[in-house]
Amino acid sequence: MFKNRRLRLLLLPVAGYFGFCAAMACFKESLIFPLRGVERAQALTPPRDAKVWWNEISPGVRTEAWFFPGRGCSPESPGPAVVCFHGNGELIDDNVGTAHAFNALGISVLLVEYRGYGRSGGVTDIDGIRTDSKAWFDRLASQPEVRSGEVMTYGFSLGAAFAAQLAGVRPVAVLMMESPFTSLAEMARNQGIYLYLSSQRLDTGTVLRALPAGLPIMITHQKGDSVIPVTLGRKLAALRPDALYAEGEDDHLPLVMSELGHARLRRFLAKFIRAN
Repeated sequence: MFKNRRLRLLLLPVAGYFGFCAAMACFKESLIFPLRGVERAQALTPPRDAKVWWNEISPGVRTEAWFFPGRGCSPESPGPAVVCFHGNGELIDDNVGTAHAFNALGISVLLVEYRGYGRSGGVTDIDGIRTDSKAWFDRLASQPEVRSGEVMTYGFSLGAAFAAQLAGVRPVAVLMMESPFTSLAEMARNQGIYLYLSSQRLDTGTVLRALPAGLPIMITHQKGDSVIPVTLGRKLAALRPDALYAEGEDDHLPLVMSELGHARLRRFLAKFIRAN
């Protein structure tokens, strides 16, 4: 009887840990997409220089994107463009500054909203966002203001993973990732969840290995990042020695949108994107 009691005491923490992992798997969408800004978005309106696009994902259900033509870009003088993916606690409304930073370089921008975020309908899920990303890329690439073969992808935090996913299925000209993680499984391990039960792995490392040699890639990370450890950015950079890798000193913030970082971005893109 004493042995049975001791065995139960030993098994209790193990059972609790398995239960914790199972709970994380059941509620993974709430953990990956915690703040969707639905109520906040109702009080917000697009800036005057944005063209609002809608993508119907099912009858009566649409997702939103904002298109900002780059400085000097027109049907008569098309230029490069970039699809931008934001972090999991943001909205496209929070990234107008990012759009304007690219616009100043003569690059048109499409800020894409996730399903279930802001004014976009649908259920937020990884596969659905992947599907939407391809549709947005194809539409952007067909615009008369956009030069053929010069559509890039950019993402911050969770958005970096979706930027990489898009690069794996569409012929992007440049991939830019800020504060990226290697995979959801490794992020879970960083939170003490060593038994990752979800099939959704969002594996950026695997995508990077498969991308063609010579594809221009930029990876940045902040050394003080308290959300996604800088070690994960360094691991991704190690997978692609040909990538430009840079680190800043701040917390979980995009590096290239700072004054010094923006200058670095301009020099990086100048090597691969033709001037208008």
